[in-house]
Amino acid sequence: MRRAPLPALLAAIMLSISLAPLASAARADEAFDKLVAQFQVLHESLNATRRIDEKDRPTVVAFADRVAAYASDHPGHIGSVALELQLRIWLAEDDRVSALYTVLSSLRPDDPELAISALEQRLGPEAGSDERITLLRELNARFPESVGVAKALAEQYKAEIRYGDAVETLESIELDPATDAAAIVLLADCLYSTMRFEQAIAEIDRIPDE
Repeated sequence: MRRAPLPALLAAIMLSISLAPLASAARADEAFDKLVAQFQVLHESLNATRRIDEKDRPTVVAFADRVAAYASDHPGHIGSVALELQLRIWLAEDDRVSALYTVLSSLRPDDPELAISALEQRLGPEAGSDERITLLRELNARFPESVGVAKALAEQYKAEIRYGDAVETLESIELDPATDAAAIVLLADCLYSTMRFEQAIAEIDRIPDE
């Protein structure tokens, strides 16, 4: 099964976790600070090696289990759930990853990026296009102002050569050239594919030079 990437929201949680209050915890306690410090060491190591060596796998599994135990003892603690999620993604434990996405989605029901990642993890590569489009349309209706959700739906439409539907989806929301360049490029590509060349060029021209 495809393992969805850690959403930007969770990455931000990882960066701020030892400083900001999380869920039911008034402040990050010493035990959790130690888990975060260990996670950061592991993260730096994986950035260098790009994989978990088999000889190190039992150690990482044991660490993930300790994080899970902390989360169990502190219900609603988003940071510990996010930590375990990333560890299980690295360990390719798909069933546990899906379960943790469900937990996080319940803790942050209004987060569209998390909803997309949870959906992709649940569907996996075996899901058919019709099912994927149906569920993405439901997300788009739930998060009508989310560029991320609209872009995901438009990408699926494009994959099915439904360029008009992709254009309609992306034109239904406001795209900021400063932050939504990838979505604007996708819109321009689909406009070009529907022979709307001048509009496609105009969209690209909206993107500021770096």
